[in-house]
Amino acid sequence: MKIHSAFFLIFTLTICSFVQSCKGDNKNELTYSEKYDWKFKKFPSDVWVCAIVNQEIQNVFKHTLKTSDKGHSSAYFNDKKFTNGPISVNALKINLGQQVILPEQPLNVHNEITTSLTCSSMNLEYAWLITSCFDQNGVLLNSDSVNLLVTPKELSTFYSKISCESPYYMAIQLQARGKINKEQCFIFDQLDVSINGNSLSNMIIKEPGKMEYDKKYLTTFSELSDIKFPEDLNSAPILGIGEMAHGSATIEKSVVNLILDRVKNGNCKLVLTELPLIETLLTNAYVQGLNYPIDSLGLYFDKTTFSFDEFKRLLTGLRAYNNQSTNKVYLLGMDMFDPTNPPYLPIHEYLYELNKAKKDTLNNLINQITRYVTRIDTIETLLKQRHKDLVSLLGGEKQWEILEQTLKQISVFYHLDNKPAIRDEYMYKNVIRLRDIICSGNDQTLIYAHFGHLNKKNIECFNSVPNLGNLLSDSVGTQYRTICLTVGKGELSGFDMAHKYTEIKLPDYPSDNIENVLNQTDGKACYLPGHAIKSTLLKIHLYGYPLMTYSERYTWMTSHGLDALLFIKDSEKVVERKPMMTLLERVDRADKHIYPTRK
Repeated sequence: MKIHSAFFLIFTLTICSFVQSCKGDNKNELTYSEKYDWKFKKFPSDVWVCAIVNQEIQNVFKHTLKTSDKGHSSAYFNDKKFTNGPISVNALKINLGQQVILPEQPLNVHNEITTSLTCSSMNLEYAWLITSCFDQNGVLLNSDSVNLLVTPKELSTFYSKISCESPYYMAIQLQARGKINKEQCFIFDQLDVSINGNSLSNMIIKEPGKMEYDKKYLTTFSELSDIKFPEDLNSAPILGIGEMAHGSATIEKSVVNLILDRVKNGNCKLVLTELPLIETLLTNAYVQGLNYPIDSLGLYFDKTTFSFDEFKRLLTGLRAYNNQSTNKVYLLGMDMFDPTNPPYLPIHEYLYELNKAKKDTLNNLINQITRYVTRIDTIETLLKQRHKDLVSLLGGEKQWEILEQTLKQISVFYHLDNKPAIRDEYMYKNVIRLRDIICSGNDQTLIYAHFGHLNKKNIECFNSVPNLGNLLSDSVGTQYRTICLTVGKGELSGFDMAHKYTEIKLPDYPSDNIENVLNQTDGKACYLPGHAIKSTLLKIHLYGYPLMTYSERYTWMTSHGLDALLFIKDSEKVVERKPMMTLLERVDRADKHIYPTRK
């Protein structure tokens, strides 16, 4: 007993000393609460990644984000002016995430990590607090999720608890969505994290180390046009090209060059993008040879993660390749469709254009599919009964199977409870199925998306569920390889939380940021294989959509999460293109065809 008591006393003193050492008098150092704004006094702060969607169509949808005098922050949605129509976007959507490096803990000690959130809500369809802990190598140790809808309207405190040894890194996520046609709100008051009962709020934050790499593996490029991937990447059956920043015309131009090179000089037969599969059917039909004005395809790139200008060059190049090849290349999306857009619209436009080229022989069938697009039982019956007609209309069995996959995924979406959590799983299923339909032998698939989706270690944004790269790595192993693209200086452009076009200038990064370290290299770009980078947690910037002010993010820059890193020094912004037709005009055009007798 005396030995056990002595050990307990030493352990207690060690913990107390550690906690005390985490506190400091240096005014330049920030505590966890100050750094991460856990009292939500300036919410959403720079270190929260915020995706609160503000849709405004004809000024009938509106919600606001504000901080109250009491200190907590609120996200509100009010739809009093709403009138039912073909588009349902009248709901609050919240997706917030934070990554936190935890204070160092004694080895071989069982730790209890508790996260508390004081909040309240009204008329939400769902609201979740999701926490996950990882070890030094980025391996998930444990996670927990808490339903935040137990006591609506009143401020209540909810607790997430994780038990694990040697936690190094923690991810915190908030997800919520409001109920359609209801006035709703989600109020954030205070968040705290404690380890073994000791609150992190007043402890000095721990920072990651500086990037270190073996210079003998560094390849520099004097011009962007010189960028090539090494053979070990070019030969990968599935290659993910992941950008850390959406909205860079320079990245897009470089990626289009690389894709066209792999198609013309390699064996790439399937190009997948971070666009909804449903929105790329007509785009792919153009690549396959459909006579359709290419500028009209710009409708499908309105307010997406990619600019149409570079993709126009990609479409033209792939179409030219297919014109002289019997082994066609396909360009498709892999993402979920946007529920704020009517799902029948792109399906109808795709089938209608194909049918028009064949002298309008299947109008009734097309209208049936359009009307029942969200009913899987009816759709499956139609697909089976009219299989021969549809194969003829679409131009082959592969196209029929792609349409079948698209329609099935739409129907599945409407029966899911937690839609944001399954986005990467949705993409994964599309990748596997589309590759099975289109590729054979040693055919290669290229995937172009945000690196947050393609990172094999799933450490990017929201860690409660596996991301696409994690799922691919687990299922196909080394057949899946991925490269991360990031930029140093210059500008980005895209759409903000109000879906308005905006431009931002990339900031000066901390000296230990990856971009700042690689900016010291020669040339306009450089390349590093993943094994040449010291395995540790490093700072790298991250911009997604909606485009936001700069927020410092952490990502795993190791051979575990990526196979290579491509750094481009300067970024030019994407030039805004005005849509040729509004969404409501597209709906009206389709309705006139579907219901020709309607006045």
